Amino acid sequence: MEHSVLWAVAEELWGEGGGLIWKKQVAVGVEMRTRQRLAQVIFEETEEAGEAEAVLSKGAGYEAAGGRLGDGVWDGGTAGAYSYGDVAEDREDSGEGVCGSGRGVGQGFWGVSEADRHGAAGWEYVFRFQEFEAVSGTGGGGGERLSALSGIQRVSGERGDEAVYVVASLLEVCVRAEGGEYGVARERLEEVSGMAGVFEAVGGLRVVWRVLGVLLDVVEGRGGEAGVRDLHRMLDGLAEDGGWEEVMEVPVGREGGLRLGVQWFSREQLFVYGHLLAGVCYLPDQSSLRAGVFLGEGLEMLGSMVASGALQGESMRTARNGGWARVAWEVCLIYYCFALVLRSDFDKAEGVGGVLVVGEADWSAYPGSGQTVVVFWQQHEGIVCAFEGGVRTVYWPAGGSIEGVRFDTHEYRGDHRLHDERRAHEILDDIGPLCRSSSFAQLRFAWDLVSGSVRRDVHSKNSLLSVISAFDKHANNQLRAIASIVLCSYFTIHSESEQAEKMLISAYLLSRNGGNDLWAFMSGRLLEELMRKKNRKIRAEKQSELNLKHKERILDLFKHASVVSTD
Repeated sequence: MEHSVLWAVAEELWGEGGGLIWKKQVAVGVEMRTRQRLAQVIFEETEEAGEAEAVLSKGAGYEAAGGRLGDGVWDGGTAGAYSYGDVAEDREDSGEGVCGSGRGVGQGFWGVSEADRHGAAGWEYVFRFQEFEAVSGTGGGGGERLSALSGIQRVSGERGDEAVYVVASLLEVCVRAEGGEYGVARERLEEVSGMAGVFEAVGGLRVVWRVLGVLLDVVEGRGGEAGVRDLHRMLDGLAEDGGWEEVMEVPVGREGGLRLGVQWFSREQLFVYGHLLAGVCYLPDQSSLRAGVFLGEGLEMLGSMVASGALQGESMRTARNGGWARVAWEVCLIYYCFALVLRSDFDKAEGVGGVLVVGEADWSAYPGSGQTVVVFWQQHEGIVCAFEGGVRTVYWPAGGSIEGVRFDTHEYRGDHRLHDERRAHEILDDIGPLCRSSSFAQLRFAWDLVSGSVRRDVHSKNSLLSVISAFDKHANNQLRAIASIVLCSYFTIHSESEQAEKMLISAYLLSRNGGNDLWAFMSGRLLEELMRKKNRKIRAEKQSELNLKHKERILDLFKHASVVSTD
């Protein structure tokens, strides 16, 4: 299975690969990994915290002497080691034993008076989280990472530490989704959604939970507009919250008197991610102009972060993502360019394409810049979202509300063509090599879909058939439905009515069964008209009744949707 793009982005934003706990990220070396495990064995077998601290603190000194700590930028393992080395000093001054004077993972984690009651649990969580970081940072497989998280879930479940359980479960959602196990990821997300007390106590976890929910909506092709609106309400609150802490304090112990520091998003990353997600989610069933607003703003913020150096350096180190910011930028620009082509905004599209060309040299210094790892849209569903709105604007008037759309079949038959096919072809040809050479199959098929949409020759037919064939057995059939509707136009133009009918029936059933009213209505209305032309009146009337139900739900969606101003 192709590498999961959404989850590679999320991995860096959440610091899953090497900075989950407290500090920023650098690679976890073999030396530290060995010392972590040795210290864990010592503590579990002897409960000699001092000896375990000595093993870890020597590792921290080794890292510092080797110049790998830089300007105090530590990975989770090193930060923890440094903190444990300071515990002895802090313990003399504080009955609560604040580890590392707040500089490391174990702030308020355990103290002399509470060691018997809580110390073992606290140390075990730290060791297990560090094991997860070590496996992630050294390219460990999903099985190893899940095993580490499973241990945390088991221990926290037995001890009633719900907040720790939620953290581990949210990380499991990332790992499961990265491996294509979307159903299991959804189940885990729904399981923790019932732990309202945790989300009230640690508000940052609610934002993480919402972001993960929107991500799953996108990769599973569920639309996700409601989730995006909820996410943006949270981001609005974040913008007004001057006290946002990038490190969340997760309570440990039944009385919640102990804390585990967990680092998630920075404020800037949250806003970039929220806007890019909105750009994807708004494309399927709403105005592609609205999606363009969010994509444009997200790309602008991402560019500012790159220019300021906020995304450079070791934070982009993991082999799995190949430099998520670089690839996210490139892929978002390609999709943005597609959307602009389909809206006939060629001047702006060519400007975006120019950024892509210039960006090639700019990104050459970044880790993994030679890899074609797509980092924003998931293997199957992302392009669906990116092109549902786009394909619609080929045949529908760009912009406007659904009430003003004319649902006449001739709109799908080439009467509402792009204003300048030559320029559209030039732009598509310019970005074609990037798309066709990608190891990300979805990107290649997206290019086929758009190319097939703007052409009317045999190459158009072949491109669209390749899309349908590629996703014939895929659980998410939206891309296949879109290609089928567009291909109907080709068959109609060439008077192949039987083939057109087959395409429309397939598109309607795929859309209806997938709960997508917009595409069910589009294909259903075309199918109704085709039945009337064939004098199959009973079938046409039945289809008309179904179409009305789809239209009512679409109008209801627009009635309750929040409107984004583009003035």
